[in-house]
Amino acid sequence: MIQSSATFLQQCNEWQITVLDLPTAYWFHLITDLKLENLKLPASLRLIIIGGEEVKLDQVELWLSQGHHSVLINTYGPTEATVDATLYRIPTELKNLNTIPIGRPLANTKTYILDQHLQPVPMGVSGELYIGGDGLARGYLNRPELTEEKFILNPFAEGRLYRTGDLARYLPDGNIEYMGRIDNQVKIRGFRIELGEIETFLNTHPQIQETVVIAREDITGNKRIVAYIVGDNARLNTNEVREYLKQKLPEYMLPSAFILLKNFPLTPNGKIDRKALPAPELDLSTEGQLILPRDTIELKLAQIWSDLLGINPIGVTNNFFELGGHSLLAVRLMSHIQQQFHKKLSLATLFQNSTIEQIAHLLRLETNSLDWSVLVPIKSQGNKPPLFCIHPSGGNVLCYQDLAYQLDLDRPVYGLQSFGLNPEKQPHTSIEQMASYYIQAIQTVQSHRPYFILGWSLGGIVAFEMAQQLSRQGEEIAFLASVDSDPLFTTSELENDDAVLMVWLLAEELEPCLSEIKQLAPQEKLLYLLDKAKQKNLVPEDFDLTEVQHLLEINKLNILALGKYQPQLYSGAMIVIQASETDTDLALVWNEFVEKVDAHVIPGNHYNIVRPPQVQILAQILQKYLDLAH
Repeated sequence: MIQSSATFLQQCNEWQITVLDLPTAYWFHLITDLKLENLKLPASLRLIIIGGEEVKLDQVELWLSQGHHSVLINTYGPTEATVDATLYRIPTELKNLNTIPIGRPLANTKTYILDQHLQPVPMGVSGELYIGGDGLARGYLNRPELTEEKFILNPFAEGRLYRTGDLARYLPDGNIEYMGRIDNQVKIRGFRIELGEIETFLNTHPQIQETVVIAREDITGNKRIVAYIVGDNARLNTNEVREYLKQKLPEYMLPSAFILLKNFPLTPNGKIDRKALPAPELDLSTEGQLILPRDTIELKLAQIWSDLLGINPIGVTNNFFELGGHSLLAVRLMSHIQQQFHKKLSLATLFQNSTIEQIAHLLRLETNSLDWSVLVPIKSQGNKPPLFCIHPSGGNVLCYQDLAYQLDLDRPVYGLQSFGLNPEKQPHTSIEQMASYYIQAIQTVQSHRPYFILGWSLGGIVAFEMAQQLSRQGEEIAFLASVDSDPLFTTSELENDDAVLMVWLLAEELEPCLSEIKQLAPQEKLLYLLDKAKQKNLVPEDFDLTEVQHLLEINKLNILALGKYQPQLYSGAMIVIQASETDTDLALVWNEFVEKVDAHVIPGNHYNIVRPPQVQILAQILQKYLDLAH
């Protein structure tokens, strides 16, 4: 949930919510804030369901210590088994539990714990967890080899089984205990990461003799990757190692800390003792002088960062994202800053000001009105020509964060957010007008060709028009890509109902279902959608209905601009990427207007192809074309 805990709980209380289904990570952030901010759960809440990541014993102990009356259910299940496959009702007393089980299978679901010969293991003995039953997927789209590997014939009954790759065992009471990944794979912030792959690339460094990479959780709820290195320490420095690894791995796989050791600690039988590896005590991901806080503002910010990231001390010039910060922690960071300093900063601000020193400068400004620009640096580092990503209908560019950090690490990525998001400006009324203004914006950071432009949804149409205008100016377009964008999409049926219009405009981020609001009054519908927009940080926390109406008027103008747009023939090349669940053949549509179309279909729908894990496939395709263009 992308919003502050206080606002989230206030809305739950107003709606008299009785059941919450939350990711484990967000649930833990929520109960942590309950303690730190003296908040309370709504009295109407009777049931909380958590899942997606392993829940830790100390997390549940914190929950139980708060004396909540709501029932807490821990669930487990991969996407291939329609997500939830098992559940466990967490008792009010943990008794002799050492871990929190994942429970027993749901109705119409079968679970098996098998050895390498597909034979059931005895109680208490670990094996691989297999899932069968009515909820099992048919396989992977257009990937028959992977389907054959992961979906096997059930040796005990009719049907198939999915091999999860998870290690588990049966407890004496019949519940299942999750014991980690068989293949040394971990899941961090939605990304499945092979730690062995990171070790392999580190071992190719000429000054490194041996490495161990683990996922640490020294601060509960904040899992991060740490690399331990034995090598020629006189010639090694962690900054150089990080830069070396950046050339080989996507951002989400980079360790947040690198620790140089003379030798690895060993167990009595001579194996590396992973439990004895030291925890990072300070910022080990960068080199150079550590600049400590120089005034009260920087000191308060450093304490907030330290609490969230589990690193101490932190220098005022260290980058939040390079220290292991991610989107969920970024939301909490901004929430704490607002509480501490009574000044609201947007998440987009953090892209541009990702150090304590930079944020402190903004907080010292006497005005609450900060400089506003359509151009947002999502990833400003790199020496190659930047990639410019155009906003979808919602206007925000946070949707490109995951994509940006999986592309070439030497290529800067900028987002173009909607001009209409600035309440002090009149919105654009045509696609051509948007394109012209955005061209002026990108030329403030890149005055020379060639240009690299990408857009998702509405952004793909604007990107196409930008390429048209740049071509007429004699500029070179080295890379033009549209992601699930339809230049002939009509919206006349959406213009009569404000709620339907708002759902459609924000669907790229929210994916709300119209059936959920069908019975609500018009104003209640907008309140519902406003809450959804706040959760995804499409609008600020203090947005009210008056501002919603203003946003709606801007959105209507965007719809009208799209409806009026008449694409013209483009005598260049364009990459067209389409979600497999999109009905229209977008390659066929774009062939009418583009001289050369390279089309690709990737698994997913219009919304999730820019999010993990589908965004990894999207990034691989785009990276291939970026390399060719470069």
